[in-house]
Amino acid sequence: KGRLEELSKTSASWEPVKRPVKLGDMVTINVEGTVEGETILDQKDVVYIVNEESALPFPGFAQNLEGMEASVQKKFSLKISQDHADARIAGKETSLQVIVDEVKEQNLPELDDEFAKSVGDGYESFASLREAIQKQLNDEAVEAETTRFREAAIEEVQKISTVELPPLLIEREVENMVDRRDRFAERLNMTKEDYLRFTGKTEEEIQKEMREQAIDRLGRSWVLVNLAESEGLDVSVEEIDEKIQALNASDNDVSESRQDIDL
Repeated sequence: KGRLEELSKTSASWEPVKRPVKLGDMVTINVEGTVEGETILDQKDVVYIVNEESALPFPGFAQNLEGMEASVQKKFSLKISQDHADARIAGKETSLQVIVDEVKEQNLPELDDEFAKSVGDGYESFASLREAIQKQLNDEAVEAETTRFREAAIEEVQKISTVELPPLLIEREVENMVDRRDRFAERLNMTKEDYLRFTGKTEEEIQKEMREQAIDRLGRSWVLVNLAESEGLDVSVEEIDEKIQALNASDNDVSESRQDIDL
């Protein structure tokens, strides 16, 4: 049911409505925010999904939009969390002014044969679509169980193994991780200082985390190489490294809705 709902939402249309805002609506708003008299937010024509679970731009913002009518200004205050990425405003109170320009609601399509055909991939009926989704979910469950088994096996071998990694190898891996981080920030047009402020961590804290990750990653690589040798398997170090990166990526995948309001 969950996968079908996801497909349904991707095919849904947003239609303008003349009524107060409800949770789940898409609204176009103008928003201003100040902290201790300093403007921290001033955006026009922002498209925002009124999701009660959203913490953007601050927890409780979406709930305060519920019941608002178009063209009517609303003022309210919110407490900014202590762990906010911007230390200058963390833990303080922000005063907000919001005007809703437009309200749209999502019209979900009927889950029928026509919907199945619109999805693509040659589905001729809703029954065939549902069957394909069920198979996909089963395959994903099997793959997830296989991954958990492999991870558990690697962890058990690590527990009974003594690995002495050359310090130079660790430092080189950390340098590579820092370089990838800097290139990523550059693609986003972020300075190093902006990146640190966004994460809420110091460079020393980040490098400490990277060092721990590097040791764990290199230790896993050592375990897999030695397992392959003991079993007489012909597996290259590059293949093992690619597999470790894939496992790490699958662990770090997070699905999160992103709003258009940024601080």
